[in-house]
Amino acid sequence: MKRLAVFAHKDELDAIVKKLMRLRCVEISTYADDPETEELELQRVSCDGRRLELETRLSDVNDAIAALEPYVKKKKGLFAGKTQLNIGAFIEKGYADKARKILARTEEISARRNQIKNEISKASAEISAARPYLAFDLPLGFSGTDTTECFLGVLPASTDLEATGKELFGAGAVANVLAKDKNAIYASYFCHKADSAAVASLLSSYGFLRATFAGVTLTAKEYCREAQRRLKALSAEDEALHEELRSLAPDGVGLLEVLYDIEATELEATNQKMKFAATDSVAIIKAWIPVGREEAVKGALDKFECAYETSEPEGEDIPPVLLKNNGILPLNKHDDIAFIGEFAAKPRFQGGGSSHI
Repeated sequence: MKRLAVFAHKDELDAIVKKLMRLRCVEISTYADDPETEELELQRVSCDGRRLELETRLSDVNDAIAALEPYVKKKKGLFAGKTQLNIGAFIEKGYADKARKILARTEEISARRNQIKNEISKASAEISAARPYLAFDLPLGFSGTDTTECFLGVLPASTDLEATGKELFGAGAVANVLAKDKNAIYASYFCHKADSAAVASLLSSYGFLRATFAGVTLTAKEYCREAQRRLKALSAEDEALHEELRSLAPDGVGLLEVLYDIEATELEATNQKMKFAATDSVAIIKAWIPVGREEAVKGALDKFECAYETSEPEGEDIPPVLLKNNGILPLNKHDDIAFIGEFAAKPRFQGGGSSHI
């Protein structure tokens, strides 16, 4: 059996309950006396959480469709050109599960491709930062020895190298120009530890900016080669993910569009329930629907101004079992009958007619 929850106006409560009873729904319970009852308050909280969940899921599905659509020139998938679809069949035949798997994988691919994009940008920036120092044969993070200091960095392009070189040499530093471009001069300077403060002061006065390669144990050439290796691997991975999206797209777009419609319909139903719950005329009906009766129950409820949902049993639910009368009922009052089970001590019945279930 499936669980049923209905939000309806109080003035239609009796009519809905009677209709559900005629359709053989069981364990029907109602909550209508006080709009501030715990049950109604829990339903409001539940609806708020459900609405947020559905809005998030709709956004996720929409993003996945946007990620796959560029790979589809003309829809040729399972649901291309279909204007009507049996949602129950879509779910029961496993298409909904397939759509959710495509959604999950598309999200994973999109997230990874964004990471790859950032990693490619980082690797490219590393190459750009290290390239001017290709002539520097020491590790980029090298700052000196116990007795020497190394200054690796950049000077303004307008720097008079001859004049500054003489001044720095006088302060105890040896200069080595590594590269030049229209924007800057890249150089290294070595001096004794004892002269490092004076050399640092002079370099600062020239507008020198020290390069920051802290912890890098590779030379510029090695550093660039490693970054290029990562770029190649990242590009290959991105291309493979690109092709996977292409393979998912033909059926995926159609499946996800149907899934979007399902989620949007459920969101609308949730909003309707919240609308009911916010009024003083709300009633909640809960019941169990016998197997094979779900469509009939839905058809009956659609004739009322109400919101409803059905769901599978959850957690510790113990669904009722509808027994089939194979001729044992009605009972002969002269027969001896053994009642086995907990209901022998606490019997429970509902319904009427000859069966008296």
